[in-house]
Amino acid sequence: MVNKLVKSGHYNESAYISSDEKEIAYFQLEGYYTAARELINIALEKRNINALIHPIMYCSRHFIEILLKYMIDYINEYSYLKDKHTRGHEIFDDLKILEKYINELLPENPIPIDIRLNIENIVNLDLSSSATRFKYNIIFNKSTKSEEKSFLNAFEINLPLLFEALEDIYSLRYIPVMLQEKWDLLYLYQNNE
Repeated sequence: MVNKLVKSGHYNESAYISSDEKEIAYFQLEGYYTAARELINIALEKRNINALIHPIMYCSRHFIEILLKYMIDYINEYSYLKDKHTRGHEIFDDLKILEKYINELLPENPIPIDIRLNIENIVNLDLSSSATRFKYNIIFNKSTKSEEKSFLNAFEINLPLLFEALEDIYSLRYIPVMLQEKWDLLYLYQNNE
């Protein structure tokens, strides 16, 4: 049976799903970032804030997680540093690895404190990541025989500030450019001696 969703023949109406791991990571990174921003804009314009907050938070958290892992993988591939990112969803552990890398390779440009705080603020909204994963809000954990609840207390999230925080965090995508510029300068310096 032919899947009608595959190969529409209209390139301007079709999305390409790659099988290349680097392309997949890049498109997930860009996709979650773009989706979070677009959903925030839609929520603010159409006043559909409460209905969209869970997809917004889902996309925001996944964007941050993939961005950190993507930067760590880039540095692993092009430098002598070889720590692995976490296999799970421990964003703070991945942030520590990336900060260690940046302090080693770009000590003149540490990760700005406001970016770190924005990451912490977003992740701290849902430390267990129960609410920012795709699952029902109340889960019975068979291993601990207890209920896991996400977003235990009701609160409001300022969407314009979340939008700004995501833009700040997105600036970490320039790490490869900064590293390449530094390595190019070092190469020129060493070859001109």
